[in-house]
Amino acid sequence: MSVNVREMVDCKACTAGFKPYKADMDSFDTKENSMHSIQFRCRLLTIATLGAIALSHPLKTLSANQLEEVVVTAQKRAESLQEVPISIVSFNQDKLATLRIDELTDIGASIPGFVVNNLNNDPAAVRLFIRGIGGNSVQITQDPSVALYMDGVYIGSAFGTGFEGVDVERIEVLRGPQGTLYGRNATGGAVNVITRRASTEAFVFEQDFSAGNLGAFKSSTSLNIPISSNVAAKLNYLKSDRDGYVSNDGLGLDFGRENRNAVVFDLHMAPSDWLSADYRFERTNMDDSQRLEQVVELDPSGALAFSTDIQQWSPDRLDDVTAVRSISANDLELQSHSLHINWDLSEAVSLRSITAYRKFENEAYSDPLSTAIGNGTFYNNAPYDAVFHTDYKQFSQEFQLVGGINRFEYVAGAYLFRSEASWAVNQVSIGFPLGPNFSDTENSSEALFGQVTYTPEFLESRLHLTLGARYSAENRQANRTNINITPPMIDAEYDKDFSKFNPALTASWDLGDNANLYAKVMTGFKSGGTSMSSPNVVLYQKGFDEEEVVSYEMGYKGELLERSVRLNAAAFYTEMDGSQTSVQTGAAPSARDFLPVDGNTFQGIEIDSTLLLPAGFSFSLAYSFLKTELGEDSVTSAAGITHLVDEFPYAPEHSGTLSLDHYLALPVGELTSSIEYSYQDETFSSVNENDNTTLPSYSLLGASIAWKDIELGASLGYLDIQLWGRNLLDKEYAIVSTASWQAFGASNLTTFGDPRTYGITLSYRSRY
Repeated sequence: MSVNVREMVDCKACTAGFKPYKADMDSFDTKENSMHSIQFRCRLLTIATLGAIALSHPLKTLSANQLEEVVVTAQKRAESLQEVPISIVSFNQDKLATLRIDELTDIGASIPGFVVNNLNNDPAAVRLFIRGIGGNSVQITQDPSVALYMDGVYIGSAFGTGFEGVDVERIEVLRGPQGTLYGRNATGGAVNVITRRASTEAFVFEQDFSAGNLGAFKSSTSLNIPISSNVAAKLNYLKSDRDGYVSNDGLGLDFGRENRNAVVFDLHMAPSDWLSADYRFERTNMDDSQRLEQVVELDPSGALAFSTDIQQWSPDRLDDVTAVRSISANDLELQSHSLHINWDLSEAVSLRSITAYRKFENEAYSDPLSTAIGNGTFYNNAPYDAVFHTDYKQFSQEFQLVGGINRFEYVAGAYLFRSEASWAVNQVSIGFPLGPNFSDTENSSEALFGQVTYTPEFLESRLHLTLGARYSAENRQANRTNINITPPMIDAEYDKDFSKFNPALTASWDLGDNANLYAKVMTGFKSGGTSMSSPNVVLYQKGFDEEEVVSYEMGYKGELLERSVRLNAAAFYTEMDGSQTSVQTGAAPSARDFLPVDGNTFQGIEIDSTLLLPAGFSFSLAYSFLKTELGEDSVTSAAGITHLVDEFPYAPEHSGTLSLDHYLALPVGELTSSIEYSYQDETFSSVNENDNTTLPSYSLLGASIAWKDIELGASLGYLDIQLWGRNLLDKEYAIVSTASWQAFGASNLTTFGDPRTYGITLSYRSRY
């Protein structure tokens, strides 16, 4: 078995039911002025890697247990994680349940170097950051830097991604530029959410009930029905509710209240051994309320501070506040259809088709200064209050040819993507209702992509060379009207084409059956566009150019001591030009454009390890060191000069997790337990000096204990009982922060993460 660090995955270990972790370590920094900062860590990595290589030969085993093989599909075929030269983390269904991960925002704390948060207070708009690369703003006119896929279908907007997953089989997080294997290009990485499909193997009924503090209740129902030997149907239903994590003693709902439901229908058809089709329909409703944006620092020198009465503020997290205006529920309605067809042309070659349609309507209420009001000196009513309406539709068609011949393995694909969206805001600013402000956009994209891996016969077939390439062509059109700026923008038009060729090269070397080294060079591209919230017609019509990255990565993957130890490591160095930097270019905090910044660098080291211990214990450690640097001190545009900070936002220098798992076989069922400690270093919230804040470092503790596989009778099925808790020490930690509202006297507006949550889950599954 060969070993790589490009993909890192979490899984459970062998017969003991534990999980092996990944250790990623990407390419080394070569800049002279940065070498000193990373030199010590590189030496540590080198020592660890050389030691691992030395241990790759058979030695006395530490344990009779072995780590279970982790299978991923990042390269469009089922492969061992340890053999794939991609830095990847994968959480299987057991791990997701153990950590109580129900949505994307839950997973960031468990993966060092991966940050997930919401855009301001909108729970339906999720931002993803991998290795410091991500989108600080969410726009219908801009692609995310980290691509999100649901069962291989690219989700083209960060709006509408805050939904709760339904019957998720695993989540794979790929680090570094992606594109030679995927329908869309991405500069930061990709997140794949893979669900369980209908199966003809057996009738299965599953029911989960969860209850916890904050009035949490969740019901998840799954019914798999084999209709015939080659047709099966599956129905899932999810209902999830929770009271707000901050009580509102004023008008409307509590802050952070959750109300979600989803229905999913799967149909599997296999008319022959060589042809199969899977259709999936999903309908989701999400009526959460906004999270509290809390004033934690005051600035009396703000231009409007004299006329703004901030009635509640505190440097510590508040458990209850009194909203001045009514807090309403947001309304997300999402539908999606997908059809996967697999045609085996031969035993070695498969042709695949993925056809998908997705749409959503989202109405999000935003009152960032919900405890503030104008005192009448200059204005009355709300400093700012808005309702954002987003209507989005997308269609995609992807073809893949996956196969192998002699010493070659290949993936080739063609991709077509179309989307159209509209965005509008009804808002109040300094007490006055504003006029029409809306944008419409259309986006089309075509791409050819592929990669081929060659394993020459010489050198005992230990060398593997992979060449990948992608050609992308895109067109973006947009129209904008905003009568509230000077001069007003009426039917401003934007229309531009973008194209790019992106190659990638990887070389890996098998050190033995259970260890290998790899090195790679990857390029990535994200098309340009324009800003739907631009206050300047010149900047709007000019738009912004494409974002380009070149990433160098080297890594080691190994399983040692008769597979009782897994050590993965990687180092990376990435250069980015044309960074699409969100800059405030108008009087309002939301008035923004994207200005290019060249010469940016991202470098780091990632290490993951798992050790099986005696008596059913398993210990895992994951660590990420990340150093980012902006290439310019300021940017100049039609809006003037904007001064920049030194580092990218939401890019913690140090982050890591420690976990201890235990398995015990019982006369009836089995007992599993897990405790996880995670740490994230302080981060910036923006690249702009005028609205940047520092989010303090924090650590979280979570744990669970479960009695599984309790047999209820010869034909009654099985029961699982799990007790779980997250943030058990009730730490106060900031997930989003901004200084954009300092003109009103709020120099730091912070959204805190959830307080301590805990509960019990009962799970039933039928025997047949």
